[in-house]
Amino acid sequence: MADSPADSTTNSTTNSDAVQLVQGDVELILTPSCGGGIAAFRWRGIDIMRPAVAGAGVLGLSNFPLVPFSNRIAQGRFAAGGQAVQLSPNLPGGNHRHALHGFGWQSAWTVAAAGIGHARLVHVYRGGEWPWAYRAEQLFQPTHSGFVHRLTLRNDGDSPMPAGLGLHPYFPRTDAVLDLAIAGRWDTDAACLPTQWQAVAMQPDWFGGAAIDHVFTGRTGPVHIRYPGHMVTIHPADDLSFTVVYVPPGQDYFCVEPVSHLTDAVNRSEDAAATGLRWLAPGETWETGVRFAVAPA
Repeated sequence: MADSPADSTTNSTTNSDAVQLVQGDVELILTPSCGGGIAAFRWRGIDIMRPAVAGAGVLGLSNFPLVPFSNRIAQGRFAAGGQAVQLSPNLPGGNHRHALHGFGWQSAWTVAAAGIGHARLVHVYRGGEWPWAYRAEQLFQPTHSGFVHRLTLRNDGDSPMPAGLGLHPYFPRTDAVLDLAIAGRWDTDAACLPTQWQAVAMQPDWFGGAAIDHVFTGRTGPVHIRYPGHMVTIHPADDLSFTVVYVPPGQDYFCVEPVSHLTDAVNRSEDAAATGLRWLAPGETWETGVRFAVAPA
């Protein structure tokens, strides 16, 4: 994820609701109190990610973190170390029976540091329905062409914890061309839970066919999103090897989500190589991240 680091031209502004980072052509606005998310990512005044939708809460942001798991856990139920875990449904405003996207996106994050060239947000979970206490951090570092977004998760519980990390960025759909080289896709049922894997010989028609809300595997190289005037390149770390693509019908946005594991991985019978599920030992810390870069077309 190497890139030119922020230098002395970087500015940061912090208040109770937002942190602004400006580095040359790049502007980031963070929302610590709303899911630790991003309200805007701009380059040369262009909204690279969808700008935050007023009044829509975290689901209207430009991006938010997925911690300590990505996507759905079926019915919110799984077993770990002989213990039955039951999580409450957590999607606002709908008849959704599953636990979704972890807890970070529905929590206020603390600004641990904000200064020249960086901001660090912290979310501490002390235990509850999720039986493990944990500490999560996000580090935002603007660069000359975009920013680096690092995620850290530490198991503060006293037993191994299933763990997943990822990001949920939204991009403008108008005039977008998505280039995502993948080897396979997980089919899903009506609840968007994975059923079976199938090889993919070529990229699907991302925007011209049926609605897409699937996990894709075997990504090679970075992800490119081309627009008439610029190109966005997404460089996920190797351990974020799964990619969720969400293209809802009738909407002016789409999502490309670098994540560490398959949807409902904690309930799958396949091995960890197929599901991406990771277990953190007590006290163990995992760090990963994504670099976003923008260049003229």
